[in-house]
Amino acid sequence: MSNLPLMWTKHLKSDKEKREFELLLRNNTQLFKVLRRHFWDEVDELTRDESSVDDFDSAAWAFKQAYRNGRRAAFFDLIKLTNFIEGN
Repeated sequence: MSNLPLMWTKHLKSDKEKREFELLLRNNTQLFKVLRRHFWDEVDELTRDESSVDDFDSAAWAFKQAYRNGRRAAFFDLIKLTNFIEGN
């Protein structure tokens, strides 16, 4: 497994708390794998939705695209936080 992102432990004060929390996270790999699969499914759905030419029939198409881009960026951030499970 790869290193744990700092975000997971930066709220903890002692090294002992950090080690215990990291162990807790690493012992819940099944949960993180389910979450990762969901995040990737959401990214795939966004990709399918944006390939629709029908969006260009709306004057608000740019806002729709910006919304999708923001959601995609958020899902990629969440995926990166779970990379330690996959060893990426």
